[in-house]
Amino acid sequence: MPKRVNIELIADKLPVKYRYKQFMRWASLFLSAVLLAYCLYFMVYFIDADASLFVKILTLTIAFIALHTIIVRVTDVNSITFEDGGLKISYLGRASRFVDYHRITEIRLDGKMSFSLIAHYLDDNGNNKSFTLKPSFPHKPEILLNLVEFSPNVQTEEKIQRVVEVLKTGALQSVRHDYPEKE
Repeated sequence: MPKRVNIELIADKLPVKYRYKQFMRWASLFLSAVLLAYCLYFMVYFIDADASLFVKILTLTIAFIALHTIIVRVTDVNSITFEDGGLKISYLGRASRFVDYHRITEIRLDGKMSFSLIAHYLDDNGNNKSFTLKPSFPHKPEILLNLVEFSPNVQTEEKIQRVVEVLKTGALQSVRHDYPEKE
């Protein structure tokens, strides 16, 4: 039996926040920082001219991967909050952004096996900006459904419209199952 996914229309429950599990987010940042510090320590005190090329390359590779992980975790979207006036996009290492729903212009899905959700919007100066929810971001179907519902000016592909209709039907059915009508 397939796993049941609960999808909700959140218009009457605002504000609603979706985010990564914070323990895992901070634990991966901490471990990456420790690994990077150890690699730098190892390079300074143990690698000299006599060290093998393999050890030098391995240490640099591990340091690069740890640094890349830190940069990605700090600059990726950490949380999205649906509020009455718009969408608040929060990061760990950058300033949060607030986007009015009517400024969201396009939503698309990118990928073949797992999908990233990409939303384009106009900032206060009229410049086209975007944010991306990676494939690992939680509750993406529910976020997609509610973004399309709240954004009056959004353009989507026909495929996404069909997905949203299926999600909306599922959300309405789950509401009916959760609160059976009295006869």
